[in-house]
Amino acid sequence: MSTHMNLPRRQRGAVLIIALIMIVLISLVVVGAFNLSTGNLKAVGNVQYRSESVTAANSAIESVISGTFLGALNTTALVNVDLDKDGTNEYQVSVAIPRCPVRVARVSLDAPSGYETTGGVASAAGTYVTDWELVATVSDVATGANAVVREGVRLPMGEWDYQSNVAGPTCGLTLITS
Repeated sequence: MSTHMNLPRRQRGAVLIIALIMIVLISLVVVGAFNLSTGNLKAVGNVQYRSESVTAANSAIESVISGTFLGALNTTALVNVDLDKDGTNEYQVSVAIPRCPVRVARVSLDAPSGYETTGGVASAAGTYVTDWELVATVSDVATGANAVVREGVRLPMGEWDYQSNVAGPTCGLTLITS
């Protein structure tokens, strides 16, 4: 006689129940790992979108500064940014250009001002140094990414630009002389 026949009836299904419990546990581990990897992928994607938004904001600020900055005081410039250079603008950036600088300093032309072109000769930019704060706001509807970038800009100005755009009671700045 075999020993198989001697087993009690209630023990014959125990292996099946243990196997089902193991399958359920393994399934739970697999589902948990899938959810964890999906969450990590979303986090990495969000960091990438945020980084692209900040890059777009910085690009827009550089575009505004290199353009007609003084002609656009007290306005908001809308700048379209094509980061991957495929001909499609991925971001639209709103750059707030203030009416007045944060600080103005008059620089003596006989002393080095930090704005010389070559050989210690003062540049044609003039005798005033102005500090501005630009605020760029980026929102991407497709991804939900957004960023606000504040950037300080120091620009030298000639006498005419200073008198035409900054001087006067509107800004109420105290001129710092060096």
